[in-house]
Amino acid sequence: MLKYDPQQARRTLDEAGWKPGADGIRAKDGKELELGYTLLGDDPVEKAVSGAFTAMLKAVGVRLNVNKVSSNDFSKVLSERRFDLFISGNRSTDPFGARSLCDFYCSDRESNITGAGTPELDQEIRATGDIADLGQQIAAVNNLEQKALQQYSLLPLYSGPSTYGLRKGLANVGATIFYSPLPETIGWQK
Repeated sequence: MLKYDPQQARRTLDEAGWKPGADGIRAKDGKELELGYTLLGDDPVEKAVSGAFTAMLKAVGVRLNVNKVSSNDFSKVLSERRFDLFISGNRSTDPFGARSLCDFYCSDRESNITGAGTPELDQEIRATGDIADLGQQIAAVNNLEQKALQQYSLLPLYSGPSTYGLRKGLANVGATIFYSPLPETIGWQK
């Protein structure tokens, strides 16, 4: 599990040979440590997030260059991999969310926007599709996702709110965040 720990980040960068310069920005072999953050559009929340990232990274000696682009360029940014850091959201809309795991983490999938992964991890992920028991499959997928997250290519940042408007009496549907109800359990209360 990741946690906010600037002191550990500084130690890790020191151990990797990145030393702070006079302006606090780290350098190694004459090159400053800087990253690009691609900001889509004018959303005030996204602007605030980029400002927070800038401040947090500066505190450990990393310069963050915010590159603002039109929200119309979303597909281009992803397909051309025009980012170092990029925030993108996704959530399962499928009651069998395990099927989406490969889309995020398999190294041979175009939808894996970072390109991370290994053939061995791909094989383990694909094997979860053969697990018939839903509980066992979910447990296996959760374990594999933790393993995939250790590559630090995708980092969960936050789970935002979901808002639904439903007629009174409709059961098992709504703002469920990480749970997707089975379609056969959705219906009208008696």
